[in-house]
Order: sequence, then structure tokens, then C-alpha cells
Amino acid sequence: MFQLKVLVLSNCNINRAKGNVFPSFLVKQHKLQVLDMSHNSMKGQLPNWVIKHNPMLEVLILRNNLFYGTIMLFRTNHNIRLFDLSGNLLTGVIPKFIQRFLPGISHLDLSSNSLDGVIPSSIGDMSELNVLDLSNNKLCGEVPSGLIANNSRLLYTVKLSNNKLHGEVLSGNFSLDGIWNLHLDNNNFTGNIGNLAITGSLGLLDISNNFFTGLIPSWISNVSIISELVLRNNSLEGPFPCGTTSFTFLDISENLLSGPIPSCLNTRRLEHLHLGSNSFTGPIPDSFRNLTKVLTLDLSNNYLSGEIPSFFGKLSNLIILLLRENNLMGSIPKQLCQLTNVSLLDLSNNSLSGSIPSCLHNITGPSYQAFVQESTALSHAPSFYS
Repeated sequence: MFQLKVLVLSNCNINRAKGNVFPSFLVKQHKLQVLDMSHNSMKGQLPNWVIKHNPMLEVLILRNNLFYGTIMLFRTNHNIRLFDLSGNLLTGVIPKFIQRFLPGISHLDLSSNSLDGVIPSSIGDMSELNVLDLSNNKLCGEVPSGLIANNSRLLYTVKLSNNKLHGEVLSGNFSLDGIWNLHLDNNNFTGNIGNLAITGSLGLLDISNNFFTGLIPSWISNVSIISELVLRNNSLEGPFPCGTTSFTFLDISENLLSGPIPSCLNTRRLEHLHLGSNSFTGPIPDSFRNLTKVLTLDLSNNYLSGEIPSFFGKLSNLIILLLRENNLMGSIPKQLCQLTNVSLLDLSNNSLSGSIPSCLHNITGPSYQAFVQESTALSHAPSFYS
């Protein structure tokens, strides 16, 4: 029988008439190097025999199907570089000695299944690994020491989001040398954020929705390459450290942070700044007038005082502006009417006074909503305003 080396049948509705089962003709294929059967809604048990019968296999992509069962690996598969079984219904544990079976793997994606158990420590020995995605499973236990800190310099993306992992994964002193994207969000991690040595660049760090405590370390604001920082919904406290920042996305909302809003958060690169649900005090910094690219600005649920700055009207890219639940005083500046792209404007539950500018009714942003009442001394408003 003719032997295929490359077979790519992604998004092809394979065997729809036969119940979307895995093609049986592949049983007789033994020289496959690349097999991509992704996005086909194929059903049935994971065809581990494809792995076993093709010792020259380098790329296996079966993501976004409906395969169930457990993952089996074989010593004949030392050539596999890309292994993607994401978006299926797989159960069981990740093979304990996975590194022995996939020693040259560069891309390992087992995300969005129902895998449980612990993360095998042998993954930390995969010296060629570039991308590791184990997110959206039911993995538990601690992250093996060395998986993040002491791995190969080639590892640049680690995604462990949406599992049941715990432990003090970021405590102590260690290096994130080479890692560009680190996703640890939606787990049960605890402890402080330690003194991380970043000798290269860290583009994204997401540790949101965990149980981290203590102060935000100064290195976070002194990493010139960090672009996206998400610390939302932890128990971090104290002031936010000022430094040389290059954030485009900063979310430190839903913590216990206090003190004035740092004036250093004025980089022209910022597109999303979320500081809501903390204990920040004082006025809105005048330096915020430099946020010319900002799209979403959330300062809600703090203890901010002073007046709403008129320069907000010049932040023409704003889509969402949330100032609710503060101690802001004075009148609503008419300059806010210049925010022609805004879709959500919430000034409610402050101590504002005077009349509500009628021109706010003329804003034509997509799905525009304005919430400006429930402020103690505002004059009556048209029914448009909640």
C-alpha cells in the first residue's frame, strides 16, 4: 500500500456520514511524519495506535476533536517535535516519564481536556521544549521545582492556567531566563512574589485569581520589556512600586493595594489600565493626561478624591471609563462629551454635584451606556442615565 509521509486534513468534516470516526485506512500507514487531523469533531477513543505504528512521526495535531481515553506513549516515538492533543475529552494522568518518550519535543499542548493528577517532573528535563500548554485541565499538586526556573533556555511559553495547582510557585529567588509568556492564573497558588531574576525579557505574566500575598516587588516595575501584567484578584498589599515601565496592559484590580495612584503609570503605550477594587487614595494623577492610547480605564471602588479631570475628554481612544464608588467631588466636566468612542461611562456613587451635562446624551459610541446617578448632589437627569 502507498505510504504517506504528510497528511493534513484539518477542518474537513472527516467521516461525517460514518459518525465522525477516525479514518480506518490510517491503520496501514507506517511512515507518517506529519499528521494533522484537527478541528474535525471526530469521536471515539484516542487513536494511540497512530503513535505506535509511525516511529518516524514528527508532528501530531489532533486538537479540537471529541476523542476520549488516556494518553499512551511508546519508546518508538523519539522523533516527535510537535504533539498537540488539546481541546478533546481526554482523562487520566500525563505519563510520568513523558520525557523519555518525547526527548526532542519542542511544542507540547495538552490543554482543554480533563487530565488530572500531578505535572510530571520529567517535563522539566525536556531540553528542547519551547511551548508547554497544560491549561484548562484538572491538574493538582505543586509545580515541579525546575519546570519554570531551571528549564532549557529554549522554553518561552508556559501555560498552566485553570487547574487546581497549589504551592508557593513564585516564592524565593530564581530566574525566569528566556521565558516570554507565563500563565499561572486561576489556580490555588499562595505565598509572596519573590525576587525573580529576568535576564532576558518577560512579555506577559498572568497570576490572576490566586491567593498571592505580600507586597508587589520592585522588579515588576523595572523590567523594561514586560508588556502585559495581570495580578487581578489576589491579596497583594501596599503601594504599587514605581519604576521604568513599558506596560500595554496592567491589571492589578481586586487586591488590597493602598496609597496614591503611582504617577509613573503614565506610559503612552498603556492601552488597558485596571486599578479597581483596591484602597487607592488621593486625586487622579495629572500625569494620566499622557495615556493617549488607553482604551479601558478602571479606577472604580477605591477612595479617590478630588475632581474628575477635564483632560479625560482628550483621551479620544477611551472605550470604557469606570470611576464609580469613590469620593470624587465637583461637577462632571463637559469635556467627557468628547469621548465619542466610549461605550461604558460609570461615574455613579461619588460625591459629585451640579447638573449632568446634557451632551452626554449625544455620545454615539457602540452600545453606549452612562451611569452617573446615585451621587449625592447631582441635579435630576434625563431617563437615559441610570
